Amino acid sequence: GVARTGMPLKNFVRVMVMIAFVIPNFIGAVAWILMLGPNAGWLNVIFSEWLGPSFRIDIYSLHGLIIILSVSFYPIVFFAVSAALENMDRSYEEATRMSGASAWHGATRITLPLVAPAILSSAILVFLDAMGAFGAAAAIANGGGFHVMTTKIYELFSYPPQFELAAAAATPIIVLTMLGLVLQRYALGRRRYAVISGKAARDADRSSRVTKAIFLAYSLLVIAVTVMIPLVVLLRTSFLRRWSGALTADNLTWENYAILTDFSTYIPKAVMNSIVIGIAVASISVVLGVVIVWLVERTNARGRSILVFVSTVTFAFPGLALAVGFVIGYSTAWVSLYGTIWLFFIAFTAQRFPFAFVFLRNAIKQMAPELEEAGRMSGAGWLRTIKDISIPVLRSGVIAAWILVFAVSLRELSMAILLYVPGLETLPIAIFNYVDDGRFPVAASLSVLLILVSVISVALVQSLTRKRSSAEA
Repeated sequence: GVARTGMPLKNFVRVMVMIAFVIPNFIGAVAWILMLGPNAGWLNVIFSEWLGPSFRIDIYSLHGLIIILSVSFYPIVFFAVSAALENMDRSYEEATRMSGASAWHGATRITLPLVAPAILSSAILVFLDAMGAFGAAAAIANGGGFHVMTTKIYELFSYPPQFELAAAAATPIIVLTMLGLVLQRYALGRRRYAVISGKAARDADRSSRVTKAIFLAYSLLVIAVTVMIPLVVLLRTSFLRRWSGALTADNLTWENYAILTDFSTYIPKAVMNSIVIGIAVASISVVLGVVIVWLVERTNARGRSILVFVSTVTFAFPGLALAVGFVIGYSTAWVSLYGTIWLFFIAFTAQRFPFAFVFLRNAIKQMAPELEEAGRMSGAGWLRTIKDISIPVLRSGVIAAWILVFAVSLRELSMAILLYVPGLETLPIAIFNYVDDGRFPVAASLSVLLILVSVISVALVQSLTRKRSSAEA
């Protein structure tokens, strides 16, 4: 509907799907627990009043976990498929219509086969993300009394820790991830069969009003269920003393937000730890990214393909599986960093560096190499060329990459949950702990804060990207 019709509110739909994408799945789980908790969930209370006390939906189940992860990861498929549809030459669909074929025939015989690689590759990425998800899985599986691979690995790290068994349990995740990446590369390689021209035929929209209305209604329904209602529930709960109580004056409070400055708790330190880790990881990733991208794109040095592989290999790997390796590898007699913030810096950088690398690589590809050649011809070394020419020209791209890495580091839970020790809690760990203790109002207030920072960060990245594109045009 968004990519192929003149449906109203398309930009609004895109923005809301982006918000659904930036909300971490463990925060989504908090919202769904508040809505569909078996005893006091907001929607379950409504269902019991309308349909009888026996009608209740228990979110603490495998089906509930599937719903939460589907709601969290569907934007990946949306953006991949919409990009494929927008880049595809519409003249082939037009030719199908001119030959007398129905719209259904054109969609199933022409459009669907051409975007199939995008559907398959994004579906594989969703599978990998869902397989490695920890926060939502822990919140739901613990309440439902069952395990998935990530929650079992976390349990093996509980006292007394069984690192060897945890490593063995992480192996299937790593193997499946490697197979998934190979299959995804194969799917993307088949895109050569898709007809994508640089000068696509932008024919007039032929969708009927009824079709547009159906697509709009469907889009708004999805947005309401996946974004609006969960956000309203989180915001409402964050101002309540008792999350199961009514929205009355005596049940309203600011205390759930005042805890951010309450130094008798670990929350202020957790927020500060998250900020320090985010700043350090973003800065290290951008500095390393600029140097490595320059070597890959601006030199003929041997081993450039190896640099690209090493720089992106951790992109799709589940954080929990990587964390197992870092904990074991940095808990030896020679290198003992477990229980220190330094291991956070190293592990988070290893996982989040691909974001900076990909973003900066795309930016430097758009910069004319003649500028750097002029610097070298004037006698400047490669380091000064990067410092005085490349970075200033790529300033918006560098800033955008920094903000992006900072934002994704700030919300990371899967790695942090295995790396931290008491005193090194981060904001996501605090949310997880409060959910585990059943203190949902405080968890909701912290979740609102994290969502707000994530949304602002993405908005800044998009603004910087648009400005750079406008300047280049």
